[in-house]
Amino acid sequence: MSALWHQDADDDGYGDPTTEIETGCPEAGWIADNGDCNDADDTVNPDGIEVCDGVDNNCSSLVDDGGDCPCPVETNDGHGYMLCDDPTDFKTASYACLDSGYYLVSLGSAGENNWVKDQAIAYELGGPWIGLRDGDANGIYEWENGEALVYENWMVGEPSSKSELCVEMGTNSQTPGSWNDTECVLERRYVCESQ
Repeated sequence: MSALWHQDADDDGYGDPTTEIETGCPEAGWIADNGDCNDADDTVNPDGIEVCDGVDNNCSSLVDDGGDCPCPVETNDGHGYMLCDDPTDFKTASYACLDSGYYLVSLGSAGENNWVKDQAIAYELGGPWIGLRDGDANGIYEWENGEALVYENWMVGEPSSKSELCVEMGTNSQTPGSWNDTECVLERRYVCESQ
């Protein structure tokens, strides 16, 4: 009698749901379970211990739920977002994100921008740092994580200065979700995103 089998490439006792064969006699490395969410890492499975690393270690579909992160984490579209209420300069915020396996948030669409804006308002972050920066004062902005800048949401008249190299998100009633370039040494709360 045949049954469905799933490959367990990382040998953690949980099979990859994207691999499936139907047979009565599976080869070695194939098991009946299909609960693994990352079959390339034996520490990521339904019994995995959630740690603050930007990864869904326990296959709950939530990133860093209960992972002892330094800031509250919300999940959207498979990414974890740390909402950090500790005002600091841009560089320190960037390093704080990296310490937990995150980057300062990169915003690739209006939907993601609006979701982050709503979280920033809910967590009372004021105008938080996002991961956009003009590293050479040449007016070419880049995301900290290296993603391409495909979506922009500047406030009217921004970016406005070659000396204002870092970007914050406005959350007040007149500029909700819009971006403003400002000085990197100013202290702002910040939003980090898992990759």
